Amino acid sequence: RYEKYWDRVRYENTLLHEKFREGAEEGLKEGLKEGLAEGEKKGLAKGKAAIVLKMWQKLQSVEEIHALTDIPMATIEEILKQNGINT
Repeated sequence: RYEKYWDRVRYENTLLHEKFREGAEEGLKEGLKEGLAEGEKKGLAKGKAAIVLKMWQKLQSVEEIHALTDIPMATIEEILKQNGINT
């Protein structure tokens, strides 16, 4: 009986350990996926800001930047404001 008891305990510990490992792997994959999506979003925002700032140097017109890029005027104005440019 004693050996059977400890065999069951070891078996259950093994199962729990496997489930924990599977859960950790799944969580890591999900976290990586979310992290990549967030990084992509931030990268696109930085790219938009760089384009708006370069266009501002040439055009100096929020309306023209909007017409050429389809970036909402409010977003363009916010980018300019964050970079110390008053429109």
